[in-house]
Amino acid sequence: MPDAPATVDSRPVGRPTPIHPRLARAEHVSAVTAAQHQGQSQREAIAAVGVPRSTVRHWTRPAAAPAAPAALAAFIETPDGVQWRRTLVMAAHWCIGEVGGAGVRVVCQFLELSGLSAFVGASYGSHQAFQAELEQQIIACAAEQRAALAKDMPHRTLTIAEDETWQDGMRLVALDLSSGFILVEEVAEERSAAAWTRALTRGLDGLNVTVVQGTSDEAKGLLAHVQRDLGAHHSPDLFHLQQAVGQAMTLPLALAVAQAE
Repeated sequence: MPDAPATVDSRPVGRPTPIHPRLARAEHVSAVTAAQHQGQSQREAIAAVGVPRSTVRHWTRPAAAPAAPAALAAFIETPDGVQWRRTLVMAAHWCIGEVGGAGVRVVCQFLELSGLSAFVGASYGSHQAFQAELEQQIIACAAEQRAALAKDMPHRTLTIAEDETWQDGMRLVALDLSSGFILVEEVAEERSAAAWTRALTRGLDGLNVTVVQGTSDEAKGLLAHVQRDLGAHHSPDLFHLQQAVGQAMTLPLALAVAQAE
């Protein structure tokens, strides 16, 4: 049983307050303004758009201390201004967050320094959620485009580079050296030849390609994966070639440094 008696809320049940997106608000206000210019009264114009008169008055109430030029503030509240503002925010997230990789906090700083924070919320939480949704949309679009474009793709031969990355656990990564297109990027528990072959098979699914050459650090698993499983030629990467060539000189140089120390 509960330790305290249940309470009864005797307040009347109210209707939820409707939420009007910014574009809808701008369209309603624009329609009211156009109707008034045609000779209708404010009451008649507001009644035609189906929004309470108090709501429209709240939307059109001037700000106490405008943070931007009056002409710009007036334009921002029009339908074209709302669309323009959306385009700017999307461009900031795309160029700064996705292409530049600078992160959400730099987007927020841009909004503050540019003065757009007068019209767009610049809090980290709201833009972090926006960035996460944008990335999900990018992934979904990439999957759709890949499926659509792969149908008519002419056959290509690929030279791929493969290696593991360790930023947040082990990931197997493979890309086409000619285009830079990432074929594989997935978390894995092992880096055996079988694990590499399974990952690349999934990465090439639906693509009209043949892997003819692989480049890597010559780990045993990668060598078996490329030469045995794919039947392709394997070439070492440049770093390991340089390392092999330099081994003849590195030991004498290291001994000379040690003696000097």
